[in-house]
Amino acid sequence: MDASFGGVNVIVFGDYLQYSPVLDKPLYHSYALVQQYNERHMEMQCEQKIISQINCVAELNQQMRTEDARYLELLTRLRNGKSTIEDYQLLCTRVIGAPNLKIF
Repeated sequence: MDASFGGVNVIVFGDYLQYSPVLDKPLYHSYALVQQYNERHMEMQCEQKIISQINCVAELNQQMRTEDARYLELLTRLRNGKSTIEDYQLLCTRVIGAPNLKIF
């Protein structure tokens, strides 16, 4: 079969409010401007072409996993870059592991 993903239905998900990939370019980066191609650039060009063939998008816009309203509000502020000191204090209560970590 000559079809993307072998003709199998694929579900792709992500959060567009996340930070950009570390030490890498996002899929929407323009590779036409790249002067020196390496294997990773070629892989990402192929990925772009495959992603561009997606013809159906369903946007999920309601968070269904967190029942704790305060924590859900914290996550929403965190996603939008509007965290508060109260958010930080709440997150500090959820640290698992070495309690004597020094914050720098």
